[in-house]
Amino acid sequence: MTVKYRGVYWPGETMRYLRTETLAEQLDELKRANVNLVWITNGYEHPGEWQTLVRLASDRGIQVLAGRGSWYVSDKNASNPETVNLAFARLQLLQAPIPQEDLPLAWVIGDEPTTFQALTKLGQLAGLCKGAGIKTAAVTVPAFIEDMGKLAPKLDFFAMDHYPFFAKGLPSNPPQGLQAILTYSNQVAKMIKACPKEATSITICQAFQSWEGPAEEEADGSITLLPGAKPIWRPPTYWEVYFQAVIAGWHGSQGVVFFAYGLNGYFVPDPNAIAPFPPGNAVLVRTPTNATVSLVSWPRNLKGYIWKAMAHVFGGTP
Repeated sequence: MTVKYRGVYWPGETMRYLRTETLAEQLDELKRANVNLVWITNGYEHPGEWQTLVRLASDRGIQVLAGRGSWYVSDKNASNPETVNLAFARLQLLQAPIPQEDLPLAWVIGDEPTTFQALTKLGQLAGLCKGAGIKTAAVTVPAFIEDMGKLAPKLDFFAMDHYPFFAKGLPSNPPQGLQAILTYSNQVAKMIKACPKEATSITICQAFQSWEGPAEEEADGSITLLPGAKPIWRPPTYWEVYFQAVIAGWHGSQGVVFFAYGLNGYFVPDPNAIAPFPPGNAVLVRTPTNATVSLVSWPRNLKGYIWKAMAHVFGGTP
């Protein structure tokens, strides 16, 4: 299977304070997996930092989608009448000092907008940026992908995230087994149909597990859910990782991005318990015992077979 963009979604919480040497090591790992795109979220706010990342990445044949920050439109800020103007001004300030060869592939201006107001303003911002030569990207969920196609036709990169592999026994009774794969396939087809003609389509695939409640990371990197924890998304199998990418490519998606890449995995504990991390700290999010509202992406016990599945898809070395 061949797609133009072979990528990972890289949360800024696990990369934006890394030493340059450590960041380069992570990019080397991605290069070995034949990744050629990183989708950054919650990343930098200074043009010089984006320029450094883009240079490091481009030296390895990797391009950067830069998000999300003070320049994006969301459900929360869409009611502000100045949101579009402020975001556009911020993007102009970010892009102006960066040489053309060091610019990100595009700036991510929306991450799962789900209201008519937010999607409308997303479209307005994309239009302003198109006129100013600023490339933009956005992602939303399947229920709103058709609306984004209609309301934001000037986007350069048009993406949908859909994570089909849920734990059993959830109140919403999500599809399981083959039905989950078929549902995913139908949603990708809908995304491709909704994608504006001049935009690049990207499918963001599931490569994580998550839960709510207390959990511990063991010495070998495995995850133990403690009493009271509730699994939400289960870890996908090797072949589920593989077939998500194959199905996306078969439908015509021009890019496949796996959510999410990090260090060996990271926890997000109670936000009130997170202390600031000093610049240069190579391990961004410490693993607390009894963390709550936790999400772990690519922990060590999953990473091996996920890398192998990616290598199978992307033609790289795990």
